[in-house]
Amino acid sequence: MNIQLVAFSGLLLAACVPVHDVYYIPVGGGDVQKQGPCGVNTRRTLYVKISSEVSITLDALSTQTMNAGGTRDRTRLLVTLHIPQNHRVRLESDVLTIEVREDSSRFSAHISGISDVAMTNSEAERGAVAPLRELVGTKGVFGGTASATPSVFQFSVDLPVNEPRSFSVTLPDMTVDGVTSRIKPIEFALTSGSHWAGLCQ
Repeated sequence: MNIQLVAFSGLLLAACVPVHDVYYIPVGGGDVQKQGPCGVNTRRTLYVKISSEVSITLDALSTQTMNAGGTRDRTRLLVTLHIPQNHRVRLESDVLTIEVREDSSRFSAHISGISDVAMTNSEAERGAVAPLRELVGTKGVFGGTASATPSVFQFSVDLPVNEPRSFSVTLPDMTVDGVTSRIKPIEFALTSGSHWAGLCQ
């Protein structure tokens, strides 16, 4: 048994290499989930319940995009809504507010559309709904098994500045099953660390 464990550990180490990464961590309340030890990066996902049945997760990601001037970095906020069957969520505004602490700047960002994650990427782009449209859960139950996960909807916005040392975001109020829910501002801080990456991704 010990020999098998050592062999398995050796296989994992052979498939992965240590990588130093820069990433955002949520600061303050909510449950923080760390991505797996051999994932693409060491990002932290913030999990927030907005009702007894409906939840959202937030990620702040540094990515690269191509444009006419070549490759550039960008910081993107990714918001995912997990809505079980027969529950309804509607954003009361299509604008969220971003505050960058290091230069005391404040920005408004518009949500262009919300995609159904169950669709393929091309379908999601074509099928993105208006940000103020009511989102209805059509499957799964809260806390259900992997075969009964809630409906998942997602939207993202790019920050107007890249990789600020810290920033806070204020999401629009949401109506959840007819009740208004207000989420407190959420702060993210830029940090760094090492993790395993490689063939096991």
